[in-house]
Amino acid sequence: MASSSRDPLEIYNVLRTRNPDELHERLSPLYAVSSFDLPRRKVGFDATLNHCRLEDVGVSFARYGAPVRIRLVNTDFFTQGFGIRGSGEATSDGKVFKVGGGRGGSAGPGATAQLDYRAGLEHIFLRIDPAALHRKLSALLGNPSSRPLTLDGHYDPSALAGQLRLLRFVISELDRGAEALPAVCLAELSQSLIVAYLYANQHNYSESLNAKSLSAAPWQVLRAMEFIEANWDRPLSIETLAEITGVSARSLFATFRKARGCSPMAFVRHVRLRRAREFLSEPGADTTVSAVVSACRFSNPGHFSKLYFDCFGELPSETLSRGRRRKL
Repeated sequence: MASSSRDPLEIYNVLRTRNPDELHERLSPLYAVSSFDLPRRKVGFDATLNHCRLEDVGVSFARYGAPVRIRLVNTDFFTQGFGIRGSGEATSDGKVFKVGGGRGGSAGPGATAQLDYRAGLEHIFLRIDPAALHRKLSALLGNPSSRPLTLDGHYDPSALAGQLRLLRFVISELDRGAEALPAVCLAELSQSLIVAYLYANQHNYSESLNAKSLSAAPWQVLRAMEFIEANWDRPLSIETLAEITGVSARSLFATFRKARGCSPMAFVRHVRLRRAREFLSEPGADTTVSAVVSACRFSNPGHFSKLYFDCFGELPSETLSRGRRRKL
């Protein structure tokens, strides 16, 4: 997340205003806001809205300097909110959610909601495209979802906490501006946010998602490995691996782990580490560790260095220095 002196997503500011009608006008197309009221009109109003879109996911931050009541009607997206400062309540389809302390509510297409926020409330929230969510769900299950996904208003507390950690990490990277992860890495993280949403929120497919999966065949594991080796420098998603192997992502992951001792994504990481070592061992004139981190699709230089050291017993800079000495 941003430092305490900055708002999350500050460089993606949409609006800073003292006019509630102006905020309503900006919120309406983003989050289906039908009305925006000030229960205590004598209290001075100010608000901030920041928003960034990552392919199929929108990430937002808002702060309200006065108590507000917001109504959402007939949404056409999935959403999830987390209060990070202050407090309030969200009522969606008869269910009441406390907002604050990392808690909030979620809703799906067609939902109506009333949000009652106290002065000073700050929250971060997601907007997810339904088609993208259903593609992800179909990949995880290994077959097209025949019924629309409907939320039941309950959560897996552990998975919800994990979803919030992931969202905070994504926002912290976006806040880096020009120093943020490459767009392809951010795209992969946005897909992870959709997976986290599916596991954090209880719905009519939760039982299937959490059920024991069937095993994939050895040839399907081999096909996944060959595909990863050939496409290590491209975005690799759950949908892609499920499609090329013809098995559900959950089945592939379980069998891959049993056969190889790691998950497919851990195998992706290992392949990318090997490629990074090759680049560092045979450097060109403009080779740098930072450039290799980006080329090999790692999200964080410090994390990359730790993974590299754990795998090869030396720092990336040491491999690069040795490679340059050989060329002298």
